[in-house]
Formats: sequence, C-alpha cells, structure tokens
Amino acid sequence: PEEPAELRRAKVLMKEGIYKDAESQLKQYLSAADDIGWHGEGYLTLGKLYETQKDYPKAEETYRQAMKHGNKYQSTVTAQSLHRLSWIYEAQ
Repeated sequence: PEEPAELRRAKVLMKEGIYKDAESQLKQYLSAADDIGWHGEGYLTLGKLYETQKDYPKAEETYRQAMKHGNKYQSTVTAQSLHRLSWIYEAQ
C-alpha cells in the first residue's frame, strides 16, 4: 500500500526544517488516521523529529509507540525504532 499523503507531507516538512508544522501534521495524522497499518511509520517519523530536536524523553516514548504498532504491521519499523532508541540512550 502507498504511504498516506499526510505522512509524506510531514516528512517533507521535516527535511525542510519546519519542525513545528511537521509535528502538528504528524500528530493530526496519528489521531485521525483510518489506516492504522501506517501508525508505526508515523510514530517512527515523529520520534525522529523529537530526536532531531534533542527531546530525548519524547523521542523514547514515541519510538516505543512505533514498536507497539510496528510489531503488528511493519517489522522494519520495530527494528528501526530499537536502533534509534539505542542512539538516544547513548546520547543521554
């Protein structure tokens, strides 16, 4: 299945450094998304945003949400989340 447009837009905003808008877009997507199969990717992306901003507690919590949803639908999300969690623990 194709990645939802809202999630793609949030990733573009992140690449452009427009983090506040990207965060808002991701939170809106996660609260309204019908296709929960993409929730893991949404939480993973939001975790990366928090990590970029060095908000490690939020990043950790969000990566854990990504793993929770990734376990059900996207195994690569779980692996990426675990990997990024290890970076966060090292950075703190």
